[in-house]
Amino acid sequence: MFQQIRQLMSWMCDSLRNDSSYTVMVVPDNGREIRKKSFDTDHLKKIAYIACGAAAFFVVSLGATYYLVSRSNANAAELAEFRRTKQAQEQKLQELSVMAESVQKDMAALSKIEEQVRDQMKQAGLEVPAPVASKKEQQPG
Repeated sequence: MFQQIRQLMSWMCDSLRNDSSYTVMVVPDNGREIRKKSFDTDHLKKIAYIACGAAAFFVVSLGATYYLVSRSNANAAELAEFRRTKQAQEQKLQELSVMAESVQKDMAALSKIEEQVRDQMKQAGLEVPAPVASKKEQQPG
């Protein structure tokens, strides 16, 4: 089988090299007008080169399209993962913000209680100890 294909290809190449033109004849079954068309081998070669070039362009275009689509799908998956992570981090930040506000409220309440205790100690004539932490030390940053 392979040998037959090889012989056919060899015959076609040899005939294209040696002959200068080919004639195609169309003979209808009912015997009406016979039509014939002659083709120069240079024209056939040009047509073959154009067909090969178009086929190569099609294959390369198909490969490039496949590559771009696969990269797009990979990027979409990465973007979805990034959005999930971002949403989880934003939720955690919101929770931490609520906790920080709660701690600040508690600190303010403790500070008021401390001031009330100091005032009561002064009124009672007791010695008032130094504050545990100044306001500058309590605030971060």
